[in-house]
Amino acid sequence: MIPTLVRLEFNKVVRNRRFLIFTIVIPTLFYVGLKISMGRINGFSTDYLFYICVMYGMLGNNIVTMSTRIAKEKNFFFNLYKTTTFNIVQNTVVQFMTQAILNMIVSCLLAIVGTLFLNLTLNLHLLLNWFLVYLFCNVFVFIGVLCGYVFDSVSLQTITNPLYMVIVLLSMPGGLVAMLPDFVRDTYNVFPGHLLWLLVEQVGESEFSFVTFSELIGYLVAICVVASVFLVLRQKQAMSRT
Repeated sequence: MIPTLVRLEFNKVVRNRRFLIFTIVIPTLFYVGLKISMGRINGFSTDYLFYICVMYGMLGNNIVTMSTRIAKEKNFFFNLYKTTTFNIVQNTVVQFMTQAILNMIVSCLLAIVGTLFLNLTLNLHLLLNWFLVYLFCNVFVFIGVLCGYVFDSVSLQTITNPLYMVIVLLSMPGGLVAMLPDFVRDTYNVFPGHLLWLLVEQVGESEFSFVTFSELIGYLVAICVVASVFLVLRQKQAMSRT
């Protein structure tokens, strides 16, 4: 059942012009623009520009595009939960698997652009760091799903874009955040993004730390669990209104 639902969701999303524009076209143009205008900035290589743009595209897909889609369809889903054994957690799994496939497509397209036109070199270090960024960003599917179930499609227009920008800011490499005010740096240090970039640095220096990796996984699992609890509560709230 779940594989069939994933296929249906995937086919529906790829026909959406919003997905094509905001998740593929804009991140690609952003990537090319950064490379052309900045080249190397504060020691950030082509690899780092690639990681940043992959993150930019995947977080936008998970938080902005998907939350809007969920908000428009949640009444259908709530009716489905009332009349079948399908529940909100199972649907979140479907959305997670769909987004994971879409995000891999987005990141692969950026990798192709980088390799062909922007001097990006595929090697073991880049692939491992790419996986870490991919893992980190996919967790925010849970945040996007939660926003879609909590807010209506009109409210999301004013909520998800600022939320997306805040999460992107707190997920940037420490070298960029160091230029920002103290309160931003303090917040950054308690957000899992700083662990991600610490791991990226360690991979580049061939000093991968399983302790840091375990801390990052712990943060990400906590986000998934907390979001899942709120999703279950949201389903119970919707059921109690009938």
